[in-house]
Amino acid sequence: MKVRTTISVDKYKLDKARRLLSSSVIWDSLSSLIEDTIDTIDIDLLVTNLIKSLNLDVVFPSHKEVILSRPKVRDSSAKIVREMRDGRI
Repeated sequence: MKVRTTISVDKYKLDKARRLLSSSVIWDSLSSLIEDTIDTIDIDLLVTNLIKSLNLDVVFPSHKEVILSRPKVRDSSAKIVREMRDGRI
């Protein structure tokens, strides 16, 4: 379902978008350009669509798997950071 809306945009940016539309084969309207831009902001959707378009079989690890696979630090983080800072030239 499409919804009509009104937005306020900087004139320079709108003109730039229109020039992009006139030279592009990707978007057929300003609305489709804005819809794609909004989709790009949604990183989860962007990554999911990329995986589908590349026909990849990707499984994301669970939170528990990520926690269990993290490297263990033997010393305190403060000590490690101090050593890193002291090692700078």
